[in-house]
Amino acid sequence: MSEDGRYSGVIAAVMRRLRACFRPRARACAPLRSTLSTALALLLGCTVPAVGGADSPPWQRAWTLDAFSCSACSKSDLAWLQEYRGKQIVLGPKDFTNPLYESCSNAADYADIRPRSVADARRLVEPYRVPTLKSAMPLAGRIRCDDVPGRLPNTVALIIIDGDRAYIPHESGALLHLR
Repeated sequence: MSEDGRYSGVIAAVMRRLRACFRPRARACAPLRSTLSTALALLLGCTVPAVGGADSPPWQRAWTLDAFSCSACSKSDLAWLQEYRGKQIVLGPKDFTNPLYESCSNAADYADIRPRSVADARRLVEPYRVPTLKSAMPLAGRIRCDDVPGRLPNTVALIIIDGDRAYIPHESGALLHLR
């Protein structure tokens, strides 16, 4: 607000409009809510300290395998995957731990994970079918392991992070659903 108070009315009007949009059944504001939610998530991802440290984004944490989808999996694959339900996949600041595939100790590289359009995020994990995404710009990219000096980092996983959900395709043909 300026010293003469001329901006206070504009700010109050914007705040009233925003509050109205976040009321239940405010359908006309759905695009605004989605845009604001995405902007807030990106802002918080840049500013809120996580378990991994002050500079870690909130998605760098332990994720739990909540479910999986696999229309082409055999019964034995489904039984094997079911055993891993409830296990954790950890995206730590330096370590990536995945009990279902390859892990990376002390050299995890998340530089490719960034906001992408829904279409780009889906293309990244084709041919896996990702459920409807809530965010217009989910985080998505490659998790790499830079553990051998002089060699290009090895991609150990692809991931889509959509708020409190994440999706990782698995070589069995299953899409892992994480919370």
